[in-house]
Parts: sequence; C-alpha cells; structure tokens
Amino acid sequence: MMMEYFFSIPKKSVHRYFLSNSVPASINFSIMIGIHYLMGTPEIFTTVFASGLASLPYYLLFPLKLLHELKHKQNFLAYRDDPNWNRNWKMDTFSTPYSVEDFLLCVKHNIFSPSNKHKELSKYMPQNSSLNKIEPKIKFGFLGDLMPLMGCNWVISEDSKEFFSDIDYLVCNLEGVLYKADIFVAFSLLHTEEILLHLQEFLPAEKIILSLANNHGADGGYTNYKKTVSRLREMGFKVIGGRDDASLKINDAVNIVAATKWSNQAHGYLSFLEHSDKHFDPNAKFNLLFAHWGYELELYPRPEFIDEAKNYISKWGSIIGHHSHMPSPVTTVNGKLLAYSLGNCVTGLGFNHFHHGIALKLELGPDNNNEWKVGEVNWRYSCIKKVKKTLNYDLSEEFQWFS
Repeated sequence: MMMEYFFSIPKKSVHRYFLSNSVPASINFSIMIGIHYLMGTPEIFTTVFASGLASLPYYLLFPLKLLHELKHKQNFLAYRDDPNWNRNWKMDTFSTPYSVEDFLLCVKHNIFSPSNKHKELSKYMPQNSSLNKIEPKIKFGFLGDLMPLMGCNWVISEDSKEFFSDIDYLVCNLEGVLYKADIFVAFSLLHTEEILLHLQEFLPAEKIILSLANNHGADGGYTNYKKTVSRLREMGFKVIGGRDDASLKINDAVNIVAATKWSNQAHGYLSFLEHSDKHFDPNAKFNLLFAHWGYELELYPRPEFIDEAKNYISKWGSIIGHHSHMPSPVTTVNGKLLAYSLGNCVTGLGFNHFHHGIALKLELGPDNNNEWKVGEVNWRYSCIKKVKKTLNYDLSEEFQWFS
C-alpha cells in the first residue's frame, strides 16, 4: 500500500519509480532500526543491512510491475495511432518497450549470457542456397544493426567488402540518431557521422538504404529525428522508416518497407509493425519487410515469435529482421526467405555478446511464370574483434560465440 501511494504522486514514470521504492524503503529501514534498538539487538546496522539486501529485489521490481500495469490501463500503444503525430512529443528519461518480465529477461541475458532456448524450433538454412530458379534482376545486401562506435575506429576486412562486391543496394538498420535530445535519456544511442563514412567502404551512399524504424529511432525527439533524416539524405543515403516515408520502391519493382514493433519513447512518427500492411504495394513486383522485432539477446525465436513471423510472411515476399543484437536463424517459410535477426554489425560496446551478426545477400527476379521471387541467398556470420579502440569487422562460416 505504501509503495502504491508514493507511486501515485508524481507524473513522470522515472519519478514514480524512484519515489515508490526509495521513500518506503527509507521508512521501513528506519522503523526496523528503531525496533531493534528498543529490543537491544546487538550489531543493529549489520542486522538491518542484511535484511535490507534480502528485500532489495522487492523494492526494485515491484515499482516496475506498477509501471507496467499503469501503461496497460492507459492503453500505452494508443499513441501510435495519433493523427497529430508530426510534432514534438513528451519524452521520458527512463523508458523500456518491454513488459516487466521481458525487461528482467533482458537484464539477465546482459549480465549472464544470451538465451539459447527454443533451439529445436527453428533451423538455419545452408549458407549458400537457391530458393527459386529465377532470372536475376537485382541483388540486395543486408547488415546487422549499426550501433554507435563510441569513439572507436571501425576497420572492415577486405573479405567483407568482397562478399558484398556484387550487390546493387545495401540495406541497414541505423540504431539511434545523430542528434541528442534536449533532456537526459537513459540508454539513448547517439551516432557520429564517422560510422556513415566507413559504411561507404561497401557502396556509395546513394546505394545504401538506412532504416530508422527501431526502438532507438526516437531517442532524440521529433525535431532531432527530422534533422537526422535530413542530414542522412544530404549525405546521399536513402532513408526509410518514418510514418510518412516507411518504404522505398527500387527500380520500380522492389518495395522495401521498414517497420518497428518496439519504441523506447511514446510517439507516432516512426513506422510501426502493426501498420506495415498499409505500405504494402500491390503494384510492386516484390514486397520485402525490414522488421525491427523479436527479443534482445535471444539466439532463437520464441514459439509466439515464430507464429507472429509466419503470420506476417504469409503476405510478404520476404522478411529480414533485426533488433535482438545476436544472430537468429536464416530460414524459409513456405519457400519464402525469413531472417529472424541479423544481430549486430558493429558496436563500440565492449561486451563480447554484442559483437556477432550476419551479413546476407539475396537476388530477386521473375521465375518462369513471371512472378518475382528470391533466387540465390548467401549469408555469413560476422564478428567484431575489439582491440583497444579498434573494431575489426570480418566474416566467418562459423558462429564464433560457440567456437
């Protein structure tokens, strides 16, 4: 009752959280010290400290449960349908897109190890596969998440460049923005233009498609999101993932739609996964969904995620996913290419489990019935070897997390 009372006083989520755990904890510990003093308990502070450690999980986790319940009472996804979306939105200092349970799982996987559960439910396809006999018309390459370099130098191997030497376009998820918010935002991701200069070692900027439809795409707020989009386009990149520019049609044939399931901030200006069908182009020869979905640091999709993916791919020609920061199976569903997650391409973070991803390329074209399909698919695991301030990026046929 006491925690719920103090939780109800502030307006901001971060203030609700800290007030509801710090004040009740201080009151309870003060009462405990007083009681033990009156009882003549020896080593009072040692006794109370030990008791406090045992209670710590409760004080930290119960307010998260209250936040989760509050969000559901307020229909916390209603903002995604707000018609007045092109504006600055109120930002939270501390926010998570997940339920309490998923947030705690994410913390656990970061502290200990990525999850290897559900391995038996999905299998990787061979690294060199032919899905359909087609007349190749265009070839796309895909990288894992582009995370901030954090002051490091990104060195791309010649083998990696050679792998992508025959593609026409490169598609990437730029996780974060170029300009920071006016307020402090915990866990926000801020890029410098250096990562964009390195990216052009693969292809010129005009041949690179960057998606901002991810849970960090709103880390800077609406004004800085628009500034980021403008700057990227000034540099020559093609940008997708906004509510009004979620997709891009290449060569008047291939429609690529970017959409995110997750957002750390409440807003309406990115392209959300539940609205992705609105951007499906029935006049395109092929529709590809570039989806920010799944769960962080989980190597294999959960059963409900598999069902969700099957539901989406029933409409789309192919789905290439990202967000989990670890590679997940590249597979097929009813003959269609489905990559659950390409993991990370590059990051300045020092944790080894963030240094793994997948580099993938696919060709598209008409089959004998003039229906556009995926032909050859080639993919490799990627890995970052961090040496001081240098991030060495290379490809491998084996997943080096397990080797």
